[in-house]
Amino acid sequence: MSLFVKPGTEWESVYSRCWSVAPDAFGEGRLLNFWGGRRRLEGTPGELRSPIDGTVLTGPAPLAPIDVKRAVRASLNEHRTWSFASLPERKARVLAALDDFAEHGELLALLLVWETGRTWQAARSDVDGCVEGVRWYAEHMLEPCDPLRGPVGNLASWRHPMGVLMHAMLVQALTGNAAIANAPAEGGVNCLTLATSLAARHGVPVTLVSGGEAELSTSPMLGRTSYLDQHGVSCWGVWGFSDWPKLTPRVRASLGQDRQRFVVQRSLFDDFLAAYLPAVRDLRFGHPLAVADPADPLPELDFGPMVNDGRVQELHDIVDDALGQGAVLLHRGSLDEGRFVPDQDTAAYFAPIAILKAPATSPLHQAEPFGPVDSVVLVDTEAELLAAMHAGNGSPSFMCDEEPTAERLAAALRGPVHGPQRLDGQAAGVELPIQATAETHLGTPVR
Repeated sequence: MSLFVKPGTEWESVYSRCWSVAPDAFGEGRLLNFWGGRRRLEGTPGELRSPIDGTVLTGPAPLAPIDVKRAVRASLNEHRTWSFASLPERKARVLAALDDFAEHGELLALLLVWETGRTWQAARSDVDGCVEGVRWYAEHMLEPCDPLRGPVGNLASWRHPMGVLMHAMLVQALTGNAAIANAPAEGGVNCLTLATSLAARHGVPVTLVSGGEAELSTSPMLGRTSYLDQHGVSCWGVWGFSDWPKLTPRVRASLGQDRQRFVVQRSLFDDFLAAYLPAVRDLRFGHPLAVADPADPLPELDFGPMVNDGRVQELHDIVDDALGQGAVLLHRGSLDEGRFVPDQDTAAYFAPIAILKAPATSPLHQAEPFGPVDSVVLVDTEAELLAAMHAGNGSPSFMCDEEPTAERLAAALRGPVHGPQRLDGQAAGVELPIQATAETHLGTPVR
């Protein structure tokens, strides 16, 4: 049966809903930057193409540097007022914004799907993560923090516009700081435009501009600049492990969602492959909004497209280079296995690939690209295991049956890892408690 875009989720329908919710931001046939408490017509409007199928979307309107400086100064003025607001008032305004986010969560998520190619479930998770995470901070913040001397400038990529960027801005507002963000150029600007409008209605001092990365990095009017991207490879160590059904959700989580590597005890490699290959062959990908019947729910996919076709070619080149240097191909999927509508543009899609022993000179070794590529490394000793897990400079985790071994490996891996953002808006390098269990995670925010 042929697939089609679920009625009501087409881009035209989604954009029309945005206009009805926030005509101040979407009513001019273009996206407007927001600073100084109102929408601005400055900037040259552009277009984006959805990675899903090439649909033309409303794009950002980059500001000239002088206009970005004006926006930063206006944010500084808002900061000076907001910093004197009481903690109860800050909480009330931020929580009211979160209520609006929750009310319009479906719309915010649909915007993320079209702009970034996230699956429906991943987009909802990004929106819900923002709402739930900021609520947690609001509920647990009992004493006011000392505001910075100026607003916080935020720079982030397209990957998590709500769950990282907007989450950070609202936490910064809770702590008495105005927040200004640069809209990601590759996707997320429509979603952030709507979220900014909803937050501003309740007096939360947020500013959203396109362009101006340099000004948001160096302006002396800022109290701090927050770089919100996460880089590096997240490694899963597999050592003394036998509960192989638990591997399947790790495979589904890794391909297309994280930059991930499996570091596997060599003596377990045959059992690992027996569990891994069926899981990777069963991955579901394709058009995130395609259904066979109008009444069908949106599909549960493991991943959708990459952010654009240029990233697809880049990833093909990286994989081909690794294979040319001696890496071993474990699995290569095909776009024929994807769920697509008839005659769909699939230029931004990349079928899943898994390789063994990426060479040390490959980007897959140190900074694995975001996309549906897994790499596997074999090790013989615990020392090799720990070294390989640290090599990717990401968040290490491991799977192990025996609690004493888990305790020892956890102690060796313990160190400064990424936890929740500190309430003063700084990036928090914290040491999190690690429990010795059959499955140990490092870097999981404490709730």
